[in-house]
Amino acid sequence: MTIINHAFTSPIWMTSTLDNKKEIETKLNQANAAGYPVHLIDNEQEEKGKSLTWWPNNNDSAIFNNQSFDNQKINLSITINEFYNIAHDEQNRLLRLLLIKEGIINHDKKAIPAGELVNHVINYVARCKNDNSKISELARLLLKPLGQYGSGQNEQITAIHSQTVIANWLQQAVFNTSADSWLLKKICDIKLQQHSLFHHDNLKQGVFNQLNSHIEVNQLSANVGDYYQQQVLSHIMPTLFLQPKNSYDQQRLQNMVINQPEWGYLHAGTALLSESGADFNSMSLDQIINIGMWLETMLLEEKLPVEYIQYFKLPALIHSVLKNNYQQITHEIDKAKMLSIYHIYFDHLTQHSKNNPFVQWVQRVNNWKSRPELARQQLIEHNVEQTWLNNYLYKNSDVKYHDRQGNAVVLPNIDKVFNNQNQQLADIFKQTELTLLPQVFNAFSEAEQQFIQQA
Repeated sequence: MTIINHAFTSPIWMTSTLDNKKEIETKLNQANAAGYPVHLIDNEQEEKGKSLTWWPNNNDSAIFNNQSFDNQKINLSITINEFYNIAHDEQNRLLRLLLIKEGIINHDKKAIPAGELVNHVINYVARCKNDNSKISELARLLLKPLGQYGSGQNEQITAIHSQTVIANWLQQAVFNTSADSWLLKKICDIKLQQHSLFHHDNLKQGVFNQLNSHIEVNQLSANVGDYYQQQVLSHIMPTLFLQPKNSYDQQRLQNMVINQPEWGYLHAGTALLSESGADFNSMSLDQIINIGMWLETMLLEEKLPVEYIQYFKLPALIHSVLKNNYQQITHEIDKAKMLSIYHIYFDHLTQHSKNNPFVQWVQRVNNWKSRPELARQQLIEHNVEQTWLNNYLYKNSDVKYHDRQGNAVVLPNIDKVFNNQNQQLADIFKQTELTLLPQVFNAFSEAEQQFIQQA
């Protein structure tokens, strides 16, 4: 079991992680011999002129820059994974100091098991849930080793951001990996074990079984489990908390294949509703799926900020890992790679839309136009003055007009245009009925099926 040691000082936690990098060790030893310890800035113990800063470089590594060595700049390069491991250890050290300050643990206690630290922190959060200043202070401590905005005394962050910071730390503390990485690894493990279509119910059972097992093995409290579900799991996969009211939707959700567009739309719609505070359990699955489809349409037509694409992040990642086999995912996927994953996933959705009668039906219904709207559209397309609208509507044949340039143009019979639109809608609806027939038939009992066959 991982142990958090109270003697974990800054020079030690930096160099211990880099003991396999001989060149960096040499520089650190030289620096320490000269009396200049390498450390992250601590506002309570800051020494002027001895600041250590970091920033990512182009090779997925972090550059540490210390300018205190006789005004000579020394750069230490480590991987992003190493940086996050170092930062997490420093977060735990700062949390221990906070717990001592609050009188929750004894200063003389030399080591705290990781599970015990998690229990203390979550109990502290529960106790201070109505005290925004204490929650903000906790988030500030967690942000400090990461060098992110909000770690400074005068840098304000929202209550939601504070909860997100705490949730991210909890995810790392409990599972020692990012939420995306843990979830995708679990998905691939279940897929390899079952060698079958991956249904929503398989995922739900697998995730909650592992969570409960992890809580038991690491001796985590019930409060930790509840907090993890409410603040972490409900945000990364709100579909796990869907509870449809009617039996048909319940069965449909259980059997939904998570690599299919339908589930992706459901996840995106549920995530948007959850974040906006809406009660998604009062809605049908089709209503939520339609919201997901609306999101996709608005994004493709660039009518929403690009940030809204995050609601499709998990479905896109699931599609990618199940299609290409699981590959280790670290704290954050490279932006360029994530953009490529999004492109592939939206191509997948587009192809599905072209072949899916249900999607075509929804699109046709949304794009349906009344007879006057179709007539106006014909006038616009043929560059004919809108003043001819009423005249055109009263005709029941092809009509010749002159466009704005004086050229003769023939507009089609508006009745035929209107009827053709409605007929196409009816044809697609017929396809959806035919698609649903086997599903409806299988929902009947065996006796009912025999009765229908005999009739």
